Amino acid sequence: MRIPMMSSIGDYHSMDILNAFVPSASSPKEIEVTTQMHTIRVTHPLLVPICWQYAGKLNFSWSTSRKWADEESMELVKKLFKEWIDIYSSA
Repeated sequence: MRIPMMSSIGDYHSMDILNAFVPSASSPKEIEVTTQMHTIRVTHPLLVPICWQYAGKLNFSWSTSRKWADEESMELVKKLFKEWIDIYSSA
């Protein structure tokens, strides 16, 4: 049985985390954090999307156990997520 779960780390800017290192075209910095990655180790039949906002971009990381996922189910998740983004973008 698939179990839905969602985790949101939040908006790094509003939490004032790494703001001094966000890339900026107007003022290049000696050290910049250009991207971040968040994930978890999943060994159960979970499909866990983790989302966060950093440097003006909304990011998603999808985690699941290979044992419980096949190509067909992952294609379905991808299709449904793209449809959701398309609906949200056109609103």
